[in-house]
Amino acid sequence: MYISHRGNLEGRIAELENDPAYIEKAIKSGYMAEVDFWSVGDRIYLGHDEGQHDITMDWLNTRKQHLLVHCKNREGFDVALKSGLHAFWHTDEDYVMTSWGYTVGYPGKLSAGPRFILAVPERHWENVLDCKPFITFGVLSDYVKLLNT
Repeated sequence: MYISHRGNLEGRIAELENDPAYIEKAIKSGYMAEVDFWSVGDRIYLGHDEGQHDITMDWLNTRKQHLLVHCKNREGFDVALKSGLHAFWHTDEDYVMTSWGYTVGYPGKLSAGPRFILAVPERHWENVLDCKPFITFGVLSDYVKLLNT
C-alpha cells in the first residue's frame, strides 16, 4: 500500500499540500492519499496547522476508499468516525491504530502488526530508499512514487 503524504508524490511541495486538486492528482496517479482533516462548527476542512481548504462530506465520501484521514482536532475525529472514514488521530505516540484496523508508526518506528504503515520515512532515513526493507505492508511518504519502484 503506497500512500501519498498530503498529496506529495515526488517530494514535499508545502504550498500544495492538502489542496483537494493536489489530492485528486495523487489519487488519479494510482495512490492513496493521507489528508489532514479539521471540523470547526458545521464546516470541514483540509490543512495541516489549520483548516485551509473547505471541503464537503460528499467530496470525502466519493474518495473514501482512497483516503487515509489524519484528524487534527477532536471534532474532526468524531466526524470521521461517524462517517466511516479511514481515520486516525495522534499526538506523539509511537504507534496508532486507524479506524479500519491498520497500524501507523511514527517516523523511525519499525513494523508492528500485519497491516503496518511506515510513516514519513524520509524524516528518519537520510536516503529514503534505505527504508524499503522495512516496508512490510504500506508506506506513507512525500516520495511515494520513488518508493513504488
